[in-house]
Amino acid sequence: MKNLITVKNFNKHFKQNIILNNISFEVEKGTIIGLFGVNGAGKTTLLKLLSGLLKDIDGEIFIFNKDP
Repeated sequence: MKNLITVKNFNKHFKQNIILNNISFEVEKGTIIGLFGVNGAGKTTLLKLLSGLLKDIDGEIFIFNKDP
């Protein structure tokens, strides 16, 4: 099956704080996913990065096999 979203070795820092540390995952077509975590875990940051609202990342993101 084709991957709709691929995230490889993804890192995000704000100042000296590590927000996301070495995140990697794939979402295949037809898959339903959920994000769970405590406050400040990076859920909103991940979604903003996937949607292109935040830039300056370390790692790779592909949505429909294209770099957003």
